[in-house]
Amino acid sequence: MFAINNKIYTGLGTSQTAGVDGADNSFYEYNSSTNAWRKVADYPDKQYYGWRNLASAFVINNIAYVGCGATNTGMYNFFSYSAANNAWTQIHDFPEARSYTTGFSFGNKGFIATGEPLAGTPAHDCFKYDPTADTWAHLNDYVGCNVCSWGIERGYAFINNGYVYVGGGNSATNLGFLYQAVGSGL
Repeated sequence: MFAINNKIYTGLGTSQTAGVDGADNSFYEYNSSTNAWRKVADYPDKQYYGWRNLASAFVINNIAYVGCGATNTGMYNFFSYSAANNAWTQIHDFPEARSYTTGFSFGNKGFIATGEPLAGTPAHDCFKYDPTADTWAHLNDYVGCNVCSWGIERGYAFINNGYVYVGGGNSATNLGFLYQAVGSGL
């Protein structure tokens, strides 16, 4: 889910046909001014990859970037969405297949934090996307509890007074914690 120009976009996941789950790459736009939904261009993922579950998104200069939510090892693809053109464009692949990540933008860069590599454990790391160079960089910043053995999955991020806060999670050991992840030096 993401917002561009006061419109909300949501998509991906699964749908059922005759009681069987299948990949659903549909995307929809909600216009709160008209209280109306409309279908927009489908997410262009390869259908044989399966479905993306709990993908992450961030928006830079009215362009959305959507990826992660991997349900199998081949899901590295990341795409940008232009609402003005109703079109998706593939960007540089994310470094690994990862699910349960948290996405946010800060200072004209995009970030994917925490989550879980497939067949892994919740992570403490963060990746920065530069849309001008179309590159991902693994940051040295440790996201989450520095003295804890666990990372964060299914978390959240918000920005306040020039600082990014990342927290949340779904395990009993990290539920409800809030961390000041990184400062304005991103």
